[in-house]
Amino acid sequence: MLIPFQPLPFEEVFLVTLGISVVIAFVYRALTKPEEMRKVKKDMEHYKEEAKKAQKAGDREKMNQFMNEQLKASHRMFSLNMKPMLLSMLFFFILLGWLAGQYGGFDVDLQDSPDSFMHEGVEYALSVQTEQVNGQEQVVGINIDDQHYSNNDIALFGGDSWHVVLAGTDIIRFNLIMVHTPFSVPFIGSELNWFWWYIVITVPATMLFRRLLGVE
Repeated sequence: MLIPFQPLPFEEVFLVTLGISVVIAFVYRALTKPEEMRKVKKDMEHYKEEAKKAQKAGDREKMNQFMNEQLKASHRMFSLNMKPMLLSMLFFFILLGWLAGQYGGFDVDLQDSPDSFMHEGVEYALSVQTEQVNGQEQVVGINIDDQHYSNNDIALFGGDSWHVVLAGTDIIRFNLIMVHTPFSVPFIGSELNWFWWYIVITVPATMLFRRLLGVE
């Protein structure tokens, strides 16, 4: 009997992102004219070089003429990219909304669940530690099944890792950590959420598929 394949969250995001990267590459291939794009690109490089030569020769009139031609070619390049760019942005925002809903984590409202919370059908015991901060009582720590966590700690439950965010007095935010990297990424750290995992995949994947399809 075959066991159905059940991808983990990071595998799901990886596969979805690859699929969208392929779709976007095909959109660019279908809506742009690669031959014309290459010609416009060559024209831009040509006018740029000629403008430099004219500048060195002290011919200001020719320099301005070539710079104007380069600007026209640049506008043409932008025009050719407009339709696929707008459609790709639509895919991008739809995908981001879906990924955020699926893998963005969840909130626990202490007013509704002061002693426990449910996640994927499992109940976890919850208690909070509060202190007076600037004259207001705020949550500074939590206990989940007798495990203590402070703000920005990594909590482990349900087979996943969660970034703990103590947001004020009533809300506890658990952000799903999708990937643990073997090294720390500047400004990001070593624990990637769905958004950074998406960025890590989509940038090289989009470049690869566009190259394979001959998209400029």
